[in-house]
Amino acid sequence: MIVNIVKNTFEKSIGHYTLYSLNDFLNLPLALIKEKKADSALFNLNLYPYGTKTRASASNLNFIKTNFMILDFDSGISIDEVCLYLKDFTYLGYTSGSNSLSLPKFRIILQLKDSVLIDDIAILKNKLTNKFKGVDPTTFAKNRFFYFPTSIDKEGNKTKFFKNEAKDYDFYLLHKIDLKCAKMEFQKEVDTYTYKEKDFTI
Repeated sequence: MIVNIVKNTFEKSIGHYTLYSLNDFLNLPLALIKEKKADSALFNLNLYPYGTKTRASASNLNFIKTNFMILDFDSGISIDEVCLYLKDFTYLGYTSGSNSLSLPKFRIILQLKDSVLIDDIAILKNKLTNKFKGVDPTTFAKNRFFYFPTSIDKEGNKTKFFKNEAKDYDFYLLHKIDLKCAKMEFQKEVDTYTYKEKDFTI
């Protein structure tokens, strides 16, 4: 997998790093693992056109597809609850730099069976938010970048990694009906839209 990396939230250029499996996240280069979230690099696993080197060019329009869904949980749901829900699927997770005992915050990288078009994920944003209880809805934003794991959380506890090896998440099989209905509804809106004079400019 190609990991798109920016050094910090103010960095405009994108670097690229290759991981050959989810397990490689357990052996990230030490240079990427910082103690504080504010010092951490950010990443995403989206596939962009060859040559995408800036965050500006890594826009929603340039996003092609992905082989992973990254899920952020920061509403207080426990790791055990989410892991039980995802027990049939392959994933890797880790606690975030803002994690605490009173308010668990963690991230899960869910491996997909096939490449999924970003538009198909975006069109099901509300369905996916309801399906994955406690997930942050912004996790499905097309050009979202996520923080690499820190070495400790904000309370000084060592970052916890957890994983599960099962079957890959079959997005198109599990969401076939939802996706069909969503696309039909979208087309219905297009077909019934009444064009007005202000919609056209010369």
